[in-house]
Amino acid sequence: ILHFMKRLVLMIVMFASFATMMMGQDVTPENYYIGKWKLLVEGLPSGDTEMLLVISKKADGKYEGTLGDLDGSNATKLTKVVIEDGELSVNYFADGYDIPVYFEKSGDDGLTGSMNDMFDITGKRIIEEKK
Repeated sequence: ILHFMKRLVLMIVMFASFATMMMGQDVTPENYYIGKWKLLVEGLPSGDTEMLLVISKKADGKYEGTLGDLDGSNATKLTKVVIEDGELSVNYFADGYDIPVYFEKSGDDGLTGSMNDMFDITGKRIIEEKK
């Protein structure tokens, strides 16, 4: 019986360790995109442009966000925010057009994508300092 108890305790410790390790990993494909992103949109008629993308998750579980100037000004509310199959798809309204933008994960804190299927985008997560 002592041998059985040792095995049982070992199994409980291993399970608890595994569960704790899994709880610490909160970066799922869905919440990877939540936060602030510094984007570089290349090849626009006005030239390469840096932008700020902000994605958040509402209490009802749906996503929302804004896209604007790097300093946060001129932010436009996204008309669509969908995270599916590990990819982020957003739309925003500008100059009378609903413009689609697509992103996928690149490395640990990066994005690559396309705006309107015409302009390449790269992005890097903005990591805010904890106070």
